[in-house]
Amino acid sequence: MFGCVDVHYADQSATCALVLFDGWQAATPIQTFISKTGDLEQYQPGEFYKRELPSLITAIQMVAQLPDSILIDGNVWISNDIDNPKPGLGARLYEALQRRSVIIGIAKTRYAAGVGIEVFRGQSKNPLYVTAVGLDVNQAAQHVQDMHGKYRIPTIVRLTDQLARTS
Repeated sequence: MFGCVDVHYADQSATCALVLFDGWQAATPIQTFISKTGDLEQYQPGEFYKRELPSLITAIQMVAQLPDSILIDGNVWISNDIDNPKPGLGARLYEALQRRSVIIGIAKTRYAAGVGIEVFRGQSKNPLYVTAVGLDVNQAAQHVQDMHGKYRIPTIVRLTDQLARTS
């Protein structure tokens, strides 16, 4: 089982959608969950995880079984220093889940030069930037490439975003 999470903000509250699906080529979810949280940390550049991580954890705690892999809208790493990588939201989530789930980050823009594997989907000339922890990043990029959907953003990722925005 796999999961995809996304958070949408309004004032001082957040809505997090978690979509469970059964394979990289799945077009429809197995189940969806919505959680709402308040009292958010203020956004701080380079420390986005402080604002988003609590919402992700709240949503993930709603499921009976932790997904094997979780996709996030964001970066796992925010530097490509092999000796001392700087953790992003995904790496923080990985640690918060005690390293029990693979975390794959899908970002629409590159955080820093050289961070992430470029994945081109559909007819888009703009790549997605894939980062990962708990799995080789090249394999994670291939999973994102293989996901259902003929557009840049995979179907399940798009659905998760829509649920977070409209719930």
